[in-house]
Amino acid sequence: MSESPLTIVIVDEDPVFRLGLITVLGRETGVQVLGEGDSLDNLRQQLETLAPSILLIDPQFPRRSQSGWPLLRQLSSAYPQVKICLLTASLEYDQLLAAKTQGVAAYFPKGTAIADLVTGLKQVHGGQTCWPSLQTVNAPPLSLWERLIWPLFRDGLGQIEQGLQQVQVSLQVPSLSDFDRIFWQGRQRELKFAQWLVQHLLPHRLKTWRKATNVLTATPTP
Repeated sequence: MSESPLTIVIVDEDPVFRLGLITVLGRETGVQVLGEGDSLDNLRQQLETLAPSILLIDPQFPRRSQSGWPLLRQLSSAYPQVKICLLTASLEYDQLLAAKTQGVAAYFPKGTAIADLVTGLKQVHGGQTCWPSLQTVNAPPLSLWERLIWPLFRDGLGQIEQGLQQVQVSLQVPSLSDFDRIFWQGRQRELKFAQWLVQHLLPHRLKTWRKATNVLTATPTP
């Protein structure tokens, strides 16, 4: 566990919720709320001048201005020393996946018990992450039409990936002639174009489904 103080800036549009959260967190040993707000106007200034260790934010709050999701990407890039934790309503699978891949350190659904929230924040402050297992989150359901066309895209991409693997093996043969090398390099270009085309034609919901099923079938990392 880090010896530096756990300092927080809270951003949420509900003033009553912020006040309650500040009150209960203020009673916790080793936790200090440095700032709070309901808009983006002075958020960056608070991050620069107050230098909190954690930003606890509802990414769905800025309904009057810029969407919170692009904001998270900007903040993560501009303030890498600040660990971003989400405290918001229940999120869909693709939102959770996007947030996790963008480097967000934790996700707490609103309604999380204060003891669990504090434990999670201290865990993040100590250099860990705090996420629900994505294996417990249902992948978005498909319509009948999407269920019919999904195997075509899945099998097509699978065949292309197998073909690319075969090309890679062939190109690594030490005794490969110049003619054969030109042939396999041409084959590689064809397969990569086909892969790009199929991925480009893949409907957005099926792209989300593919990401979901890939993660759900992967071996979880501790």
